[in-house]
Amino acid sequence: MIALGWCAQPATAPKPTPAVTLSSAAPAAHVVLSLPGSQIQLSVNRIENASEQAVGIHVVVHVCPAQGDAGFDLGLVTPYPIDRTGTFVLELPSEAATKLKSCGDAASVDMTLVPIHETEALREGTTIVATVRPG
Repeated sequence: MIALGWCAQPATAPKPTPAVTLSSAAPAAHVVLSLPGSQIQLSVNRIENASEQAVGIHVVVHVCPAQGDAGFDLGLVTPYPIDRTGTFVLELPSEAATKLKSCGDAASVDMTLVPIHETEALREGTTIVATVRPG
């Protein structure tokens, strides 16, 4: 599954969450946030990729995590060209947006650095620094 999104500048910049570092040594991160709308913004702030391996960030959002939901797979965010930073806007499924309203906008986001080609292993030395915030 590939996430369809677009790069955009928000009309008003929401307060960003702390940046997380995804790397070949530690490819996963979990971020807790309040999500008052139906979009999230994932900003890729820095990329170190000496091997030039095509990589992406697999994104799963959990709405109302205290209720133990299984999460909503938002797909794969892929920087292209492989060294270009930017902001990706991801739309929540309507079921997730509706459920958010029932629990006071509580959400969390799981991000995992993965190779684009599933037959490849993630190469050493690949690092992406990213932030996620409401859209």
